[in-house]
Amino acid sequence: AYHRLAAAGDDSPESWRAVRALLVKANAADTEDPLPLFNWYESYRYQRRAPTKTARDALAKAFALQPEATEVRVAYIIDLARNREYEPALAMARLLAQDPHRGEYGQQILRQVELMREIAAKAAAAEDKPATAAAAKAP
Repeated sequence: AYHRLAAAGDDSPESWRAVRALLVKANAADTEDPLPLFNWYESYRYQRRAPTKTARDALAKAFALQPEATEVRVAYIIDLARNREYEPALAMARLLAQDPHRGEYGQQILRQVELMREIAAKAAAAEDKPATAAAAKAP
């Protein structure tokens, strides 16, 4: 359902609440099913909103329940990296890069996480430079 909302460009909060209400019902029916948990997280991505803590927790649980699902694993890796948790993201990406069936895809994900870490480090260094320069000029 959230795919249809996104494709239609429906940004109404009511529509997204209705979709998520369906996911809550699906999760309540089986709390150990990773699919509603993963879809809860994905609904934010499709809505082009930052996932809530609840959505991030749902993704983490989906990964814990089904770590072999590549789509869930990759979403979790990228979510960790977006939240500057680079070491666990890199460790999981390295494992995916070693996968005999998905190694090439894993290599792409690994490069993406490395690039995210590099960009964050450069941004942090750029933010620090003005403060350092100002401190050096202070009497």
